[in-house]
Parts: sequence; C-alpha cells; structure tokens
Amino acid sequence: MKLAIMALAAMLTTCAAHAAPLETYGKVPAMRMPTISPDGSKVAFIQVVNGREAVVIDQLNPAGAIANIPPGFPTYDSLTWVDSNHLIAYGSVTLLVDLEKRKIERLLQKGELRGAVRAPMIRTRGGLTTLYAAGYTQLSQTETVPTLEAVDLATGEQHRLARARPHQSVVWDIDPDGNLISQSTYDEQSHVWTLQLRRGSDWFDAYSVKTLIDPPSVVGLTQDAKGLVLQTITEENGLEFRRVSLDDGKLGDLVPEYVGLNQLIYDPLTHRPIGGAKAGLELTYVFFDPKDQALWDGVIKAFPDEEVELASWTPDRTKVVVRVTGLKHGVSYHVVDTATHKAMGIGAAFDGITPKDISDIEIVTYPAKDGLPIQALLTLPSGREPRNLPLIVLPHNGPAEGDLVGYHAWAQALASRGYAVLQPQYRGSFGLGWKLEAAGFGEWGRKMQTDLSDGVRALAGKGYIDPKRVCIVGDGSYSSYAALAGVMFEQGVYRCAVAVDPWTDIRSLAGGFWADAKKSSKVRNWERLIGAKDQRDPVFDKISPADHAADASAPILIVSYPGPNDDPVKMANALNRAKKPAELVTVKPGKNFNPESMILQTLQATVDFVEKYNPPN
Repeated sequence: MKLAIMALAAMLTTCAAHAAPLETYGKVPAMRMPTISPDGSKVAFIQVVNGREAVVIDQLNPAGAIANIPPGFPTYDSLTWVDSNHLIAYGSVTLLVDLEKRKIERLLQKGELRGAVRAPMIRTRGGLTTLYAAGYTQLSQTETVPTLEAVDLATGEQHRLARARPHQSVVWDIDPDGNLISQSTYDEQSHVWTLQLRRGSDWFDAYSVKTLIDPPSVVGLTQDAKGLVLQTITEENGLEFRRVSLDDGKLGDLVPEYVGLNQLIYDPLTHRPIGGAKAGLELTYVFFDPKDQALWDGVIKAFPDEEVELASWTPDRTKVVVRVTGLKHGVSYHVVDTATHKAMGIGAAFDGITPKDISDIEIVTYPAKDGLPIQALLTLPSGREPRNLPLIVLPHNGPAEGDLVGYHAWAQALASRGYAVLQPQYRGSFGLGWKLEAAGFGEWGRKMQTDLSDGVRALAGKGYIDPKRVCIVGDGSYSSYAALAGVMFEQGVYRCAVAVDPWTDIRSLAGGFWADAKKSSKVRNWERLIGAKDQRDPVFDKISPADHAADASAPILIVSYPGPNDDPVKMANALNRAKKPAELVTVKPGKNFNPESMILQTLQATVDFVEKYNPPN
C-alpha cells in the first residue's frame, strides 16, 4: 500500500510485533546478480562464503549445483554468459568458466586491467568469439587511464584496441558484429566532450561540446542500428536522449521513447537498449517493443502487491529471472517460464529473511518549508498502531542517489525493533526527476538538511510519531554527514544521532580533488553541490560538523571503520573536548575483512545506542 501522507489511514492490529534476530538483518546477500544462460537451463550468481565471494552455477531442471569458483579475494562486477556452456566473471579479476571442460581460466592478465567501466561485451565475428573489456590501466601510483582490451576466447590471445590519453576519459562502443564504431572522450583540461565515429579505418569528429559538468554519454545503438543514442543533461530539462547518425554524425531530435527513463535495459543478444525504468519510488519498467511490454506485464501479474525487479532473461524471453520483495515471498529470486506461465523459486536474496520479518512500507509526501514536495519511504513497525511512534530518520547516501520501494536492511532492522523509519528523498536526490535533483545544488547542509526535519514535523503534525522521540541515523558517507548535521545545525529536532564512518571536514574532503594537478569535473560538481567558489570559501566552515562540535544538541554515536578515513576519530575527540555526550565504536575487520561481521557490529552498536537514548516502548 502506497499512500500520500494526507490520506494515510490508521492501521490497527492485535498481533504482536515479530522481531527476527538482529543478525538476520545484518547479513550480506545470500545471492546476487543471478544471470540465466541463453538456453535457460542454468543460472549463475554470486554468493558470499566466510566473507569472500564465490561464483555458483546451478542447473535449473533438475535443480542442482554443477560448478563453482571457490571463495577468494576477488570481487565481481558482472556475470556474462558467452554461450550456455561458458561464463565470464568480471571484476578485480576476469575469469572464463568452461563447463564442458570443467576448467577455469584467468583472462586479461596482460596490462592488469582493473575497475570495470561497464560490463564486458561478447561479440562473435567470423566464427571467432571475442571478449571486449573496458577498464583502467595503472600508469603510476596516482594515475590511471581508460583502456580497451580484446581477448580471443578460443586461444586466450589478448591485444589492446585503444587507450586514452592522461586527463581524458573515454567510452568505446562496439556493434553486434564486433566492430569498434565510436569513441567518446572528455578532456578534463579543455572541458571538451567529443564523439568520434569510424569512417573506414579513420575516425572523424561527429559532435563536440564544451561542458564543465555532466558531459554527454553514448547509451547504445538505435533500434534500427543506423545511429547512436546520446544522453545529455540540460539545466532546463535534465536527462535528454538524442539520435546521432552513424553516417554523417549529425545530432538529431529527441528520441521520444526514452523520455522519463532513469536507467536503461539492454537486450542480451543485440546489446541494444530495449527499455528502461521510469523515474519514481516504485520500479516501473517501460519497453520499446509492445511484445516485450506485454510479456513483462504478464510476469509482474504473477506477484500481485509485491515489488518485482528484472534480473536477467534469455534472448528469446522464454525464461525471466526476477527479484521479488513483498509480504508473500519475502526477498527472493524466481525464474518465470513465459511459455507455461509458471514461476519457480531459485533462492532467497538474504538468508533467514521471511515474509513475516518484513514491515510494511508506505510512500508519503510532505511539503518542505519552501513548498517543494518531498517524497519519502515510511516503514511502519508491525503490530503497532501508527500513533505517537518513535521515529528514526534514515537519509540515503550520495547525495545524488535515491531509495526505491523494496527491502532496505537497516530500515527493516530498526522497524523490527519497534521504530517507524523515514527515508526522505531530499532535494538533490536522484531518481525522481531533474527538478528535484537540481534543487539540491548549493544546498548541502542547508535545505537538503531541513528537508529531513520537515518530514519529522509533517509526521508529528498528523500524530503518527512522537516528536520528542526522534533520532537520526546515517549508515555511511553523506548519510552520516546528515546525521551529524542534524544535531548540530538543527537544535532540538533529534534525541540522538548515529554516524557510521562519517565525513566531517568537508573542506578536506573536497581538497582531495582540488589537490589534483588540474581541476576536474568532479571538483566542479563539488562546487555546484556545496555552493563553494573555491577551497577558501567560508561556506565549508559553516557546513562542516568538524567545526561545530560545540553545537551538538544530542548524544552522538560515531562508528569508525578500518581504513584511511580518520574523520570519525577526530570528530569523537572534538565532541569529548566540547564535553558533549559521544561514544566511539571501532569496528573490527575480523578474518579476511569479513563484511558480514563488520555490518553486524555496526548494526548492533546502532540499535543499542538508539534503544538507550530513544527507547521504542
């Protein structure tokens, strides 16, 4: 049920609230990136075992494991089927799994290509199957350059197709036949973005534009394969998609079917965009082909009143892997056979999470002080009337990120302990349209912050929460900054704050970019977000928690993670010197930096702290 705050009905229930053990909510995914083979007979996925990632390949009928890459130190960005017997696992290393020969081979060792720019591209040309991988080559300790490598999967022979110049970012595009058809470059020194196209064996400049921030990008071939689709960002309209002819490079009109899409979906066979997700808090897919749309509409009908996310599908669309979140299926993956209209569960996304461990989520809308409508997710604790509830405000990270209706481990963990949890999509958030995102420019620590507390006041005004029983929790980066800013810049709103590995000295944080040899688009984006002219701008002093320890109006828990960020310890020391109630918890990495152990330590410390200063009962 998703309702505006004005129409949120009081829900009465007599059943007792169910609370799974806290460690259940602190688990890393039991399954992620499930990817179905082209013939629909197998599914590959990532599984974490003792803190390390393993690749598992299961046969679907009859069900059973048929291969796995044992846990190790690699992390994986993508799984790509070459064909139904060969799989590419791509990330910090690149592996080819041969199911016929039961062999695992490491690829892309020459040049030590690192950091995927995008998932590897598989193309077959003249009977030869080739892997095209775009990543970064390390030139020195401080400098990397984008690089495009090709590997003949039959022989393992690797050769470099292209490499960028220093201070230049590059994206290459390859057509379904394996031809390198375009390269787009952005020069950080000249601020010029250029699209180059192939004409025979030569390149020619098709389109060029000077832009300080948000350079364009090529998102793929048009449906007729005669052009490219170019994504641009304008101050007036935000995301726009235009056609570029492969013949003459001319920039064409807007591509109407792309209007309103935030992310794109690609065909596993042709590698062309075939649809995407619309802006909004609920995941809504739009497909360009009416047949694809009708097929998807049939898939989601199998899971009424639940959130359904596309994970992968076969090229002929006969098998579709979906992630389902809801009060019936919990959080789990399923294969839908579109021919028989039957669904088969293939695994839980999180071990131990059952439907009864998931609290209901509402979409609420409230006005900010300046009248801007702010949407938010409101997770309500099961078994409690939504009147005078204790509240946890849980901002998202980014700040140019956003939340979707679905399973949020921290929100569900806190709700299971009796708290209502508010996740505001404050100005500056991504996913709800350009107007909201652009409204955050220059509002870091200002209206981006008051958008959070405006949500507290709106819920209190309707009687859903007790305004005297509110804490703010940040689970990292910007979210933790917002938690500290909440008790330093807005007196009396929150009873306590939790900041996990927070940013506290914003001048120093931005200085990491200003210290580069040349100002980059990243630096200019920081300036736009913060509203700073340069590193000497006094705005940094106004919005940095490190400079406002004495203004803290509530107890603060700071969680410090192993790593180079020393802001948490410095902030805790500053609070102690200012004689403000503060606790510092240092998370122990455990064996092999086990992420699950670290998450659970953090979650347990957070719940203990908020229950101490803001008891749920």
